Amino acid sequence: MRSPKDMGIIQIDITNACVHSCSNCTRFCGHHKKPFFMDFETFKHAVDSLKDFPNMVGIIGGEPTLHPEFEKFVNYLRDSRIGVNKRYKILRKPVSNMLKYIYTYLQHADVKLGLWSSLNEGYYKHFEVINDSFPTQFLNDHDIACQHQALLMPRKEPGISDDELIKKRDACWIQNTWSATITPKGAFFCEVAGALDMLFDGPGGWQVEPNWWKRSVKDFWDQLPWCELCSGCLDVPQRISNDERDDMTPEIYDPLKRMGSPKIKRGKFVFMTRKLLIKAIITRSQQEQIT
Repeated sequence: MRSPKDMGIIQIDITNACVHSCSNCTRFCGHHKKPFFMDFETFKHAVDSLKDFPNMVGIIGGEPTLHPEFEKFVNYLRDSRIGVNKRYKILRKPVSNMLKYIYTYLQHADVKLGLWSSLNEGYYKHFEVINDSFPTQFLNDHDIACQHQALLMPRKEPGISDDELIKKRDACWIQNTWSATITPKGAFFCEVAGALDMLFDGPGGWQVEPNWWKRSVKDFWDQLPWCELCSGCLDVPQRISNDERDDMTPEIYDPLKRMGSPKIKRGKFVFMTRKLLIKAIITRSQQEQIT
């Protein structure tokens, strides 16, 4: 596991409203009866807390351009950052491993601000301020199918032991290659932990204050319970993103149904029993060993 201080990116999640409802979304878009929109004061605190962070600060959603104060947020972020290099880099052709590309690029590019967007109408509405402000943009219109790993399969259902979970959690690809995040409820060591806290109305994250991102791994313990619900570190099934169905097990399905999840009501899920999940984990593990 990594401290946020060692990450190439820290994200600010300004909304979970989205024009898409992708399968196994890391923000669980489509399950919220009402999306959140971060208020401006919270955003200011988030930006100010990251002024000394040496790497990239990103704005993400959901779809961030849907936020009604998007341009106000972007203007504050742009004006608050120090040493922003306006060097643009355009990806002119598809790449086979986008995650590898992103981090190879981040290691060699002096960039401080990033935007994650799905190229919807909101992006083009704010086109000028976006391109005046963000040296780096990660744009995915979701027309190209990609695999999204199931996240709503708690480790107790396939019978993952404590010792095995610790090993897998410490090697989790999401936490080790992606980002910490700030949501309206605080700062989190992992973006999925922050999203789960929002989805299930958890206790919130760390106080957003200067240097919160310097916390070490030993300070994660109060947020690690979210790893019990997340299957990001397990060899669970994957699904094409634009299939729009989420893979889940009973332990997650039941509370989502009680909450009135719109995605559950629309039948946009694939229910997996313990027996089927164990079989899927074995199959995927064998496939990965072959490749």
